[in-house]
Parts: sequence; C-alpha cells; structure tokens
Amino acid sequence: MILQSLGGKELSLKMPDGHQISAMYLNSSACLEVLINKGAQKDNLQLTQEQVQEILWIPQDKQDLLHLVDRLGLTLKQHNGRDYVALGIPKNSSQIDSTHVISELNKANAGTVIYAPGSGHIFEFRRKTIGTFLVGYGMNMLVFNYSQTGRSEGKISEQASYENVEAAYEYLKKVKKLSNHKILGYGHCMGAGPILHLASKHSIPTLVDRAPINMGTFAQLRLMTFCKLPPFLYFLTDWVKPVMENCFRYANDERISHVKGCLALIEATHDAMIPAEYIQNLFDLAKSAKSKVKLTLESDHDADLCGNDELLRLDLGKFLTEAQIIGY
Repeated sequence: MILQSLGGKELSLKMPDGHQISAMYLNSSACLEVLINKGAQKDNLQLTQEQVQEILWIPQDKQDLLHLVDRLGLTLKQHNGRDYVALGIPKNSSQIDSTHVISELNKANAGTVIYAPGSGHIFEFRRKTIGTFLVGYGMNMLVFNYSQTGRSEGKISEQASYENVEAAYEYLKKVKKLSNHKILGYGHCMGAGPILHLASKHSIPTLVDRAPINMGTFAQLRLMTFCKLPPFLYFLTDWVKPVMENCFRYANDERISHVKGCLALIEATHDAMIPAEYIQNLFDLAKSAKSKVKLTLESDHDADLCGNDELLRLDLGKFLTEAQIIGY
C-alpha cells in the first residue's frame, strides 16, 4: 500500500503466451507532490560558495510524512538541527535559483527505470531501492514481479524473465512514448541477466549491480565456498555448471559485449557472493558501450541502493546526470 499511496499505478503486462505479470508505474513528480502535501518543504541548501544541493526538509512533527520516509528507506541528513533528504547531486550555484527552474526543466526530461530485482525478491520489498531512484534521483520507475512470483502468472524461467523485461520496455515505448535514451535498465544480481539481454538489443543506459559473469560459473563458485573446498579439489564442483546453465544461464559475459548505451557497473566491498573480479571482467568485456564506469557500494550483496553510502550516491548521480536521465 505504501507505493500506491505515493501515486503508484498498478499494471498487468501481457506475455507472448498470454499470461500476465503484475507491475507498477511510479511517477516521481506525483510522489514528490504527496510528500510535500504531507509537510515536506523543497528548498536549496548552500554547501559551499560554488555548490548548492536541492533538498526536501522533513519536519519531525509530521508523523504521516515521517512514516513514508521511513518505509521508503530515505536517508535523512541534518543541517542546523533540521532533517532533510537530498534531491539529486550538488550543482553549481549558477545552475539553480530559488524558483527551482532547473529542477522543473529536468523533471520534464527525467528518465524511467526498468528495475529487475535479484532472485527471490518481489518489488514491493525493495522500497529502499525504489525510493533512491524515485525521490533521491527524481526518476520515474516501472517495477514488476517475474512470472510465477508475487501476483504474476505463468512459469518462471530464463526465457520468461527476458519476456518480462521486454514487456516493460514495450510499455514504456508504446504507452509512455519514451525514446531509448530515456529508459534506464537496472538489474541487481540475477536481474542483470534479463537487463543485459534487453540492453544488448536496444541501446539504452544500463546499470549492472553486483552481477555474476554467468549463472553456471556463479553456482560453481557458491558450491566451492559453501563446501570450503581447497583449490586442488575445485574439480569436484565441475558438474554443477552445466546443470545450472541448463536451467538459467544468463550469459552476461556474452551479452555485455553488445551493450551500446551508457553503462555503469556496481561492486560491493563486502559481497560474499559476487567477487570483485566478476565486475572487473564484465567491465573489460563492455567494449561497445558508449561510456562505462565502475562504482563501489560500501555494503554487502543484498543491500539496497544507496543506503548511507554518500560516495556512491554522488557517483551514481554523476552517471545519471551525464546520461541525461536524472530528474533534478
């Protein structure tokens, strides 16, 4: 109900075989309006003589507002004893004035995120990540549940996940009339598979977050780690790779070489599942990307974006700004 209360519009996306998956479209401007109506106040905060940060003051006596902020997992910062949420990243003072002209202009051109979560996650439980994009970066979002998860029909499979993401893309193209450069494909862990499949076909900005090279290699590594095998016994796990690839392959190492849009990859400092070299390998293979950058999250594998990691918030915001899809 939290996402609906912020203006989320429930959708059903039809798959090629006729079954439907549950989805939701969230508009950043509508969400911000809800927060302001509950007592939040938009303002500019002078950080230095040259830099200004757009913010949303969060009064402590507005309980309904505080509840929404808490449920979205928005990071509260403080200035002179007052709490606020940062909107976008700092700008040069010359880029912004008290009338928020720049913000309104950017809002009209804000990008929309197709969010493909990792395995076992339904979008309703990833509100912190949704809040990061929706409020923190002022971007619209199209979220969905994979086939056979949440309230979605059908059977889950690798092919079904490709069709799920493609249906989300087609909705944004045909219903929202968006061009490719205004659609950000964001995939976390397993979700990077269908997102890279989409990005290899359509030139869209892409964010790959804590992703495996492919599922076979990933499953083999997980088994080695779980069994605590010494290197000379790694061959005992060779059987798991073909078994996994027969179910879910997600050849990210192959797909990423065909990505032509702007690309960012995220690794986590305390990720017990995805080694840093996986992210570096994917980064090196992305030879056709319009631009590419590697970012670091100070957290573990399952943490939402961006949490309390201020450096990642700024670095990711810079990527979104350069890709011209940020909403502030």
